[in-house]
Amino acid sequence: MTFKAMNKKVLQEVLERPQICARRDERTCDGRITIEHVFGRKKEAEWNCILLCEKHHSVGAWQNDGLLNKQMNRFFAYQQATDAMIMRTYPKTHKSVLQDKKWLELIYKNLL
Repeated sequence: MTFKAMNKKVLQEVLERPQICARRDERTCDGRITIEHVFGRKKEAEWNCILLCEKHHSVGAWQNDGLLNKQMNRFFAYQQATDAMIMRTYPKTHKSVLQDKKWLELIYKNLL
């Protein structure tokens, strides 16, 4: 399997953020900080990338026993995006993506 290099502008912005796990409030973090491309790398954007520890990303030593939660990861990614950013990234399907954002905000409102 080959991986394409991450967009340099996006990588620079992500690396300028505080290097702490997005799920740090759970106090169950472990391992180095990694970058999760929440919506895949096809539509690479700054808001699409969140920082997670190895345990919450389920990589490294936590490959089989991690705490990966894709739904919660989408919530954290949406919190980094404005509606305009989402519409720019997903011009054809932005309505369903914005609806997903609102739905996840209802589920995870206690994390706001």
